Amino acid sequence: MPADEYAAKVAQSKIFIDEVVETWKRRATTPSFNILRGMRKCRAECVEKIKSEGLPSELAPVDGTIGDIYPGSIKGELEKDFFHLLGDLYLDPRIEDKYWEKEKEKHRLLVDYANKGIFLTSYDSYAKGTKEARELIAEEVREIGIDSATSENTWMAEGGMGALTRIFRMLNWRYNKDHNNPPRLLASVPSFVVTLKTARREGFTADSIDSSDLPKQELTGERLAQYFEQGERKNIPNVFLITPANNPTAMSYDPETLRGVIQTMQQYNPEVQFVFDMAYMSMIPNHKAKAIMAVIHETGADKKALFAISESKVLARPGTRIGAIMTLDTGFIEEVEAELEKPLSQSEDDDNMDSMPGYSGELDVEFQAIRNLVNKNPEILEKYFALLRQRQFALLEALREVGGDFFVDMEKISIPGYESNNPEAVDQDVPLYLWLKVKKGVDPFDIIKRLNIVGAPSQAFGIKDGFMRFSVGYSSTNELLSIAPKTLQRWSN
Repeated sequence: MPADEYAAKVAQSKIFIDEVVETWKRRATTPSFNILRGMRKCRAECVEKIKSEGLPSELAPVDGTIGDIYPGSIKGELEKDFFHLLGDLYLDPRIEDKYWEKEKEKHRLLVDYANKGIFLTSYDSYAKGTKEARELIAEEVREIGIDSATSENTWMAEGGMGALTRIFRMLNWRYNKDHNNPPRLLASVPSFVVTLKTARREGFTADSIDSSDLPKQELTGERLAQYFEQGERKNIPNVFLITPANNPTAMSYDPETLRGVIQTMQQYNPEVQFVFDMAYMSMIPNHKAKAIMAVIHETGADKKALFAISESKVLARPGTRIGAIMTLDTGFIEEVEAELEKPLSQSEDDDNMDSMPGYSGELDVEFQAIRNLVNKNPEILEKYFALLRQRQFALLEALREVGGDFFVDMEKISIPGYESNNPEAVDQDVPLYLWLKVKKGVDPFDIIKRLNIVGAPSQAFGIKDGFMRFSVGYSSTNELLSIAPKTLQRWSN
């Protein structure tokens, strides 16, 4: 297409996009507006408008909203070194030799179970999972420093949120046996606030403490103590939720800061139950994960903790809900499993342990097959994480070129593998996201109009404003760089 003709189409697309964005900007002023869903729907409407007008699809706003992985996004000249990942991760049925390797492994497992009289087509109402799947989870957890993880102290679950739902339900049941009021949970924000909503649905009083003004937006022991004292110690929780590798900030906890938080919490409530959301721990550099886990062990928090584990993003399969729960509290395991073994006739009418989130045996085998094969070539996952970090850095460079009117402190961000010379730079080491500080007064919808990319404003993560999260799981390097022509040209050369 001639350059002048393409330029005309670009100008035309901008008019249409501006019209759609202005409509959604007005809708966002209503009190009940869900900002994250609104941003997604706004982009979807832009895509549909571009398509209906017969304009090139690449002129639609780049998608940076969805906090998941889309394997089909691996494309473009700048990702040609990663094309093999679709096959190596057993994601592409068109690569028959690789894909059938996974199917053969599944068949082998199913035959082995059948020969033992076990048919995994049933619904596992206890969500225990097979011993083999639990051992695979335990093996991975041991890799990041929980040496006592075994198949015996692990339960399977349907994804990370399934694990957290199960945790909250078990803790609520346990707490209500001895108390007449609901358990209180505390978590810091910014964070994935769906977790807090889930806790409330499971009967908790769930509170949050804002740490967005602190370095790395991570809670400190000092801020936690101030929070308790300002509340006259009436707000001390029974359950304390910590996300060591954070969504949305893309940053892992500084180990010594985490030590201060845990010890402060233990001082105010020695019996507190810790819940660690581990969804991204296997995606950060291993030495950082081990340093974090060492602190959790040294403070004794691991002995009174439940760990929620997710394999979905680690294995690039967000739609295959694979998760688990691990705990070193043997008394808790025995107590819960004894309750689950009770006949329904012995349960109380309001005993929500009768309706635990279940787990599919077929999902169990799918997970085992993938993990068995990937574990033979662990460098595959490192290559996959390297792709995501390339996208992180590409988007950061693109926004440094064109985003100066909207974002600040971009020079203080470092991506592992693309280290900054700035001594103030901090690693954003969760490779799925980029978390940026927004200039005061900036409207997220104006960013779409000016930069042609859609992100998730910080209102979606429990704080009013000031930041924006961009996901790099759904858009290729070329697509992310398309918002900054000079940077794209430099990368292409």
